[in-house]
Amino acid sequence: MKKFLLETVLIIAISLSCAVLYNYLLADPLPLFKTYNPLDSDEPLLMGEQPFIDAIDVEMLKILSEQGQILLVDARIESEYRTGHIPGAINLPVSEFDRLYPKKSKQFPPGKSIVTYCSAKHCIDSLILARKLVKKGHDTVFVYLGGMEEWIRLALPAEAGIKPVNGDEE
Repeated sequence: MKKFLLETVLIIAISLSCAVLYNYLLADPLPLFKTYNPLDSDEPLLMGEQPFIDAIDVEMLKILSEQGQILLVDARIESEYRTGHIPGAINLPVSEFDRLYPKKSKQFPPGKSIVTYCSAKHCIDSLILARKLVKKGHDTVFVYLGGMEEWIRLALPAEAGIKPVNGDEE
C-alpha cells in the first residue's frame, strides 16, 4: 500500500512539474498564482469615492426612463442583449468597450445622465462600464444594480433584437 501511495504521489508530482514547465515555455503563459479581479484598481466605483458613481433602484429608473432623462446602456454581451433588454437601451458590452466606444460615442449626448446595467446584482460589468464611462468624461453616471434579472422578475417590458443606430446595424 505504501508503495502504491508513493508511486501515485510521484506521478502527480511529475505531471505537475511537466504542466508548469510547459506553461512557462508558452508565449502567453497562464498566470499561476494571480487571480483575475476586475475591481483591482485605484479607480472609484460607487458613492463615497470621487468621481461619484451612484446606484439607482428600479422605481427611479422607470421614472427617469419614462421622462427621457437618461441614456440606458446595457453592459452585457450582444447575444444577451439581443435576447431581451430594457426598452431604449443601447448595447455596449464592457468586454468590448475599447473597440466599440469610439463608434458609439455619438450616442452619448453631452450632459445627459447615463444608467448602466447588466444581468443581475451579482454582475459587476455595469460597475466596470460606469467607471470606464466616467473615465471618458461622462460625469453623471448611475448603475442599476438589479439588472435584467430584477427587471424581468417585476414583469416590466423588454425589447429584443438590435435597433439600427444612425442608419446602420451594429
